[in-house]
Amino acid sequence: MYTQAKTTNEAARNSLDILLNATIPETIRQCEAQLKKARADYANSVIKAPINGVVTARNINPGEMAGLGQPVVTIVKLDPVVVQRL
Repeated sequence: MYTQAKTTNEAARNSLDILLNATIPETIRQCEAQLKKARADYANSVIKAPINGVVTARNINPGEMAGLGQPVVTIVKLDPVVVQRL
């Protein structure tokens, strides 16, 4: 009975060592790769305008895919603004 329990215990420890040494580092590598991809996707989703101005129209809703050549927003530069009195 003792010998059988000792053998089972050793086998379980060996399985645990194999699991810890093989599975966890691989899981960490997979999670790091997913994080790197998520960061790249986020960086590619930020839209920056080459000019200062005010957004006067949004031509696409959040979550929609923008097409090539399709304006996402309309920006108007209001500096300087000339007002004429009638």
